[in-house]
Amino acid sequence: LKKNNINFHALSKDELDIRDYENAKNLLFQISPDLIINCAAYTNVDKAELEKELANDINNFGVKNLSKISNKLNCTLVHFSTDYVFNGSYNKKYTESDKTDPISYYGKTKLEGENQLVNLCNKYLILRVSWLFSEKRNNFVTFILNKLLKNEDIICVNDQVGIPTCADDISKFIFLYINMNIKHQNKQVYHFVNNGNEVSWYEFANKILTFFEKFTSTTSKIIPVTSNDFFKTNIRPQYSALCNKKIQDNYNFKIDNWEKSLNETVNKFFKK
Repeated sequence: LKKNNINFHALSKDELDIRDYENAKNLLFQISPDLIINCAAYTNVDKAELEKELANDINNFGVKNLSKISNKLNCTLVHFSTDYVFNGSYNKKYTESDKTDPISYYGKTKLEGENQLVNLCNKYLILRVSWLFSEKRNNFVTFILNKLLKNEDIICVNDQVGIPTCADDISKFIFLYINMNIKHQNKQVYHFVNNGNEVSWYEFANKILTFFEKFTSTTSKIIPVTSNDFFKTNIRPQYSALCNKKIQDNYNFKIDNWEKSLNETVNKFFKK
């Protein structure tokens, strides 16, 4: 954005707490944006079962606050949702029109956040994403890479299936969206995941290992386990692969294969 002279404000959760309507409204009115991109979320699936009020305040009521503020500013609200709004009983990629039925409290709060936008917001874009990865911060890819560097064995679930999605590829789409001068379709829900075959976490970890070994060796072993053995709870969908055809067709936007993006991400990790 900076390179292309697009004025933006990146606000931390300390600067902008979306749970606090009045403070959020006052701050956003000072900025007066054309577009708000909501990256705030409560994402710990297990802890959400215990911290229900906090998860709901952020994922549901926080989005309600942003929806109301966006309407007052007459701006578009871009919001990120999740594959966990589905129950995982399918055996083909979920489309945007498939029935939602979350089985975790986290998924329920994310779906409620979507509903706030659908029912309240005049201009919005919802992107359902899954299995996000990047060379930055804490995510599955950096977790696996750091374990491999330490020669530590890794236990991975082999019966939950989804599609890994590169944060950089989402950023490229958001940049395209911004450059359309906000002359885009409003009130839309899209699935944004990388192209490529669905995989289990165990298969994903092994693909990370393949790209890792281009740089160095490791004695780590990747050990498959069932989700019941690993999590001790049944609150994650067994199958949550999303179909991204709608967004690619509607925006004439080609999304990279996740293996290509993963390879580039591992390269960036080692060149940091």
